[in-house]
Amino acid sequence: MKKIKFFALWALLLTPPLLLSGCGDDATDDPTPGKTPVLTIKDNALGVINVEAAGQTVTLNYEVADAVEGKLAVAKSDKEWIHDFDCETFGQITFVADENVGEELTRSATVTISYPGAESVAVEVAQNERAISIEVTEVTVASIKAKLETDDPAQTFLFNLVKKSDYDAIGSPEKFLEEELKALEEEALDSDGWFTSLEEYLDFLLSDWNPEGQNLNRDELEINTEYYIYAYGIDVKGEITTPLVRRLVKTNDLKEINFNLTVEDEGQTTATLKGNPDEKFTYYYLGYTSKTEYEDSFKGDDQQVIDNALGSIRMGIGNDGSKLPDVASVRMGEGSLEVEGLLPDTEYYALAFGIDNSVSACTKLTKTPFKTDAVAITDDCKFEVSVLDVNSILMNIAVKPSKATTRYFATVKATDEVKNMTPAQVADAEIAFQNGFTPPVDWSTDPRVFTGDQTLHSRRNLGVTIIKPETDYTVYVFGVSAEGVRTTEVATATTRTTAVVPSSMTLEVKDVKPGSETDPNDFFGGKLYYFQYGVKPSIDTEYYYTGIVKKSTYETFADDEAFMKDVVGQAGELIMMNCFMGENNAGLVSTPTPFKGSAEYSGTAIAAGEQYYIFAFGYMGAPTTALFKVDATAAVAGGSGGWEPEWPSEW
Repeated sequence: MKKIKFFALWALLLTPPLLLSGCGDDATDDPTPGKTPVLTIKDNALGVINVEAAGQTVTLNYEVADAVEGKLAVAKSDKEWIHDFDCETFGQITFVADENVGEELTRSATVTISYPGAESVAVEVAQNERAISIEVTEVTVASIKAKLETDDPAQTFLFNLVKKSDYDAIGSPEKFLEEELKALEEEALDSDGWFTSLEEYLDFLLSDWNPEGQNLNRDELEINTEYYIYAYGIDVKGEITTPLVRRLVKTNDLKEINFNLTVEDEGQTTATLKGNPDEKFTYYYLGYTSKTEYEDSFKGDDQQVIDNALGSIRMGIGNDGSKLPDVASVRMGEGSLEVEGLLPDTEYYALAFGIDNSVSACTKLTKTPFKTDAVAITDDCKFEVSVLDVNSILMNIAVKPSKATTRYFATVKATDEVKNMTPAQVADAEIAFQNGFTPPVDWSTDPRVFTGDQTLHSRRNLGVTIIKPETDYTVYVFGVSAEGVRTTEVATATTRTTAVVPSSMTLEVKDVKPGSETDPNDFFGGKLYYFQYGVKPSIDTEYYYTGIVKKSTYETFADDEAFMKDVVGQAGELIMMNCFMGENNAGLVSTPTPFKGSAEYSGTAIAAGEQYYIFAFGYMGAPTTALFKVDATAAVAGGSGGWEPEWPSEW
């Protein structure tokens, strides 16, 4: 036998046994060949594991033929909703399947189990359809709409919306349902006696069940915020009949849209605003505001501008986005707005922002500045203006123009209210205000347009009614054409009203006649009850207020002073519109007539046969006299009081 060299023998000893198994002919010389491990999932012949829509922890059992000692199987998923694998125990793997709160009604994932040396095994994890399906039909920056259904039309359920952060703070579906039941019980007991138990309340909510009409519509939500739409089966006894079902939804964030907002054809009072957004299928607001209004009224806050514009839109259409095309200030795609009534020589901002179906802003505000042209002065007339007499709410104004033929207009403004405006801007704003009426002022015939030297009474000649005691005022005088265009520079004079002075004036309420007439606004021909009466003051140059109050209402006040304070408070700043001068207002109108009142000062209609006071007191920015009043009884209803329907004898 040949000798084997030492290095060759050493190499053979280090060769793996597997290699050694093929070297000999004799079975006793060959070692038993090694076997490949075989991985099998127990009790899973179909290769599918079904999990509940509410989520659960899953245990998967496996076995390995010819296992390698000390080795464990490992597992992984291709979807994030399968997670938290525990593979530390041989023969068993556990993992968590999350609740199905996403968009899918049903969903599946693949879990792959691997073992060293063995062929991997894939198992499908299928999550069942939710007991109550939730289909999200619309999401905006501030609203969510959804339709909820079940396969069983007899399955009753309740649903609502909750902010995800609020839900997460509760901790679990079980605790959330406990809170829901507690809230339902509180609603039942806080129903002002309508319900005496939770069962009665649930019977009210669920008795007229319509499986086709379960729709959620929530608005005024927070932008870019996660919410859960949730639902749960419940019967009229308060028994929960399904697991809690949730659907995660996030309100939209603001869009980034370039509106390419421009302004063209600026004139003294007109301009054309144009928008050409790079997103053609979003509605947007197209409007404007003066720079002064933006800085003073809106405090330079874009959100206040947006809220103001949306408020005006919602007054017409509410939150119904389908009506946005009917709004005059709303556009889609390339659009323009012809603007009239602007003030000359004034800075403005053109405005644009996107609007979604919830009638909420879906973009930031875009502003483009522009300025109108100044008025071209065509008349060099100058005015001398002075205030001759002034009291707490009235003044006489002397005007002397340098040209007797120049037509001019005068007005009075609280100095503090126009402190940031030039005299020219105040005058131009007054013209724009007068032109805003329907129909607009006819400047060729308006009695407030004068020529020559004049002494003008603030109320009788100028129609200025809101003048307050102890307040600084500025008088503005300027030329105006028959077309309503300012023709001269603006002259001014300043003054200050006095404090209210008590008056010795007495007031006689006389010739009271109760009556009734057919109410023109009553379809059934009901009666309107009224008092006709006169008021005679002892002084014809001071104002008085007059009205009607039910006797029982008057008696609730501590004294006449408290009553008059309430009258003034309810009338507000427009009280001077209901103040008079002279007998039956002879000091302010050319043809005075008796007063006729069909409602109390509070607005309540006069009732037949009730006892009332007809009252009057002096008013010059505050009550100046005692209260004068007379008793009066309203007319008594005659007959049936109007049309009496004849109902069918059998129904």
